[in-house]
Amino acid sequence: MDAYNGDNQLKQQDTTQQQEGDEASSASRACDWSDATVVKIEINEGLDEHKKYKWSINVHPDTSSSDCNAAGDILNPISIPEYVVCDPKNPEYCKLADLSANTVR
Repeated sequence: MDAYNGDNQLKQQDTTQQQEGDEASSASRACDWSDATVVKIEINEGLDEHKKYKWSINVHPDTSSSDCNAAGDILNPISIPEYVVCDPKNPEYCKLADLSANTVR
């Protein structure tokens, strides 16, 4: 999957390996959001159920470094401005990949 900014410009290409000539490897293709992406996280132990954790999908892949900033910004394909406060009751004002903010508790 490719990430696009608000002007439909390619922001970063996915790092999965693709064969040359694959349709998915073309950065010039139109962005197709018709297929949903489902993220399921199941943790059976090790977290405090009363603590709020932040979950997000970031622009850069996991670099296996201890610096969380290396993952870059939260994926924001529709360019929600940084100054907008995310309200889970109005998720249209949240960055799409800010999973913890988009979840009503």
